[in-house]
Order: sequence, then structure tokens, then C-alpha cells
Amino acid sequence: MSGKTQQQSRLVALVFGDPYRAEEARAALHRMGGEGLLDIEETALIVTYTDGRMRVSQDVSIAASA
Repeated sequence: MSGKTQQQSRLVALVFGDPYRAEEARAALHRMGGEGLLDIEETALIVTYTDGRMRVSQDVSIAASA
């Protein structure tokens, strides 16, 4: 066994009623990551509109990393 320790990945989902608040929360998470308080691999926002449309905004394109 090497001297490296394995970290377990976690998925955290937060629900907001306002997409602007969700963007603010994502920015705060990235600031904390920059300060070394969190280790974030990726974030994604999924916005559902009243007419049924959805918009996905993510840091890393899943298609590009596949």
C-alpha cells in the first residue's frame, strides 16, 4: 500500500427556489475551494422553468471528459 490515502467522493445536492441564489451559492463554494476549505471536483446547476424547460450549467462538460 502506498503512502497515499484515498478520499471518498460525495455528491451534495442543494435546492433553491431562485436560480440567482443558486449561482451565488455556487460562487461561494468555489471561493471556499480556493481558500482550501473544500475540495470541489465539479458543480452543476439545473434550472427547471414553469413551462417544463430545463437548463443545465456545469463546470466541466461530461461529453468532453468521456
